[in-house]
Amino acid sequence: MALDLLSIPKRFYKFFANLRTGIVLLILVVIASASGTFILQRPTNELSNIQATYSSQTLRILDRIGLTDVFHSWWFLTLLTLVSLSIVFVSVERFPNAWRFYARPYRRTDEHFRRANPFKAALPIRNAEQGLNAAERALSRMRWSVERIHEGRETSLYSEKRRFSVMAVYVVHASLLLIFLGGIIDGIFGFSGYMSIPQGQQRNLIELKNGKQKQLPFFVKCLSAGQENYADGSPRKWWSNLAVVADGHQVSRKQIVVNDPLLYHGLRFYQANYGIDRTKVDGLRIGYSGPDSKLIPLELKTGVPVKLDDNTTVTLV
Repeated sequence: MALDLLSIPKRFYKFFANLRTGIVLLILVVIASASGTFILQRPTNELSNIQATYSSQTLRILDRIGLTDVFHSWWFLTLLTLVSLSIVFVSVERFPNAWRFYARPYRRTDEHFRRANPFKAALPIRNAEQGLNAAERALSRMRWSVERIHEGRETSLYSEKRRFSVMAVYVVHASLLLIFLGGIIDGIFGFSGYMSIPQGQQRNLIELKNGKQKQLPFFVKCLSAGQENYADGSPRKWWSNLAVVADGHQVSRKQIVVNDPLLYHGLRFYQANYGIDRTKVDGLRIGYSGPDSKLIPLELKTGVPVKLDDNTTVTLV
């Protein structure tokens, strides 16, 4: 029984050190990531948009299996962890051979290798030494270092460039591990939400998607905000001048737009939308031209219709 228990870690290692296992896991990660692209995600979409897209029963099923927040779901983080383990195990398993090829490359090929190699040519020469010298000069002109290998009565030339490319696969593996590690950290510790900041005020509470609030150790202040329009009046750009206030001092400042956030202590503050603070507007005084082009003053109260003539009223909404 003890022997069986000791064999479990070995079997686990052999299974995940198999290149096929790593490829299958990587394909599953790609499929899961694609599902997070096609299915509306709660962290990046308004609840009203999600409810308008899916029926209540479908949304309940998607929530239960984590497809509305794929990149923070337990099964996606498990997939990332397993594929990361597989990359590490495959790298460890194949590193001795890669290092041997790098540290002690084969400098002489045997007859079997030369016979099986499809890329070869036979050139008749009168003098073997002259042929070797000519080949050595040609390689030297191309700036290839040449080494003569003597074995028995045979002499061959060995030349190579960029032997370190044997290790290039480990650079790729390290890059993948770095990406997956970022995904795991974000899935466990990351969060997203909204912060509505009226102009001239500051906030430090983020409204999370799950309805909870998260308090920041600093304040974000909206110094100014605005909207730029196209010639037809449609919005072209929203912008906000933000400042980070910590311990009563302004420590950072930036004008943000939709895809250019303010970065501070690992947090990104994006311009999500732009609106008017309706709580400050309860009335409006305007003037309009009557039928005789005479300017008529008009005072409006929110939600109260005002009669202009027998057939027309205006309401401030």
